[in-house]
Amino acid sequence: MIFLRQRWLFMYKFIFIFAFAQFIFLFGVNDSQAKNKISNVSASKTYKNISGNIVWTGYGLGKTLTGGVALKKAELIVSNDQIQSGFFALDMNSIHHKDSAVVKFLKSEDFFETSKYSEAIYKINHVRSLKNKKNKNMFMIEGELQVRDVQQKFNFEAEIIKKGESYSTTADVEIKDRTMFDLKFNSAKFNSMAQLGQDLIEDQIRIQIDLVAKH
Repeated sequence: MIFLRQRWLFMYKFIFIFAFAQFIFLFGVNDSQAKNKISNVSASKTYKNISGNIVWTGYGLGKTLTGGVALKKAELIVSNDQIQSGFFALDMNSIHHKDSAVVKFLKSEDFFETSKYSEAIYKINHVRSLKNKKNKNMFMIEGELQVRDVQQKFNFEAEIIKKGESYSTTADVEIKDRTMFDLKFNSAKFNSMAQLGQDLIEDQIRIQIDLVAKH
């Protein structure tokens, strides 16, 4: 009987020690995971102090028009020194060109209709490194562009350089088909060349981006 009691006592002790060890192990793993999550959250930074220049270029039959538009607001989320997401909004009422007649036309219902659609917004969903490029600072920015309340997937390459706590971004972007955003005025897709003549407006729009984000 004494032998059996000692044997059962030994088994109870073994089970208790094993269970306690499992508890410590699981608690340690979960605690470590929680700390990692907290660490990742704390590593994220939000940049709202963003400024720079945005230049647009449009094309007609044998002519080129170039002007600018102001950045209204923007935000970047950075984690582990990499831009993860964000957005920037353009103030379409700030669109400018040396010819006031061009500005009036671009703001009109025939084109951007800025009285109704005062912003053009680009939402950044993902940023990935272009490792096959010679320039290690080249990235593919993937997201959605919204113009005149029409949203389309839109990706472009950009050079992103980190300097201390700042990020500079430069890009030369082409919207290949403006009609995707309901910008159909004087497009050859909806009018014959005979009808348009010298009034043809090409479907391509070039956008040059030069921005700096400071924390």
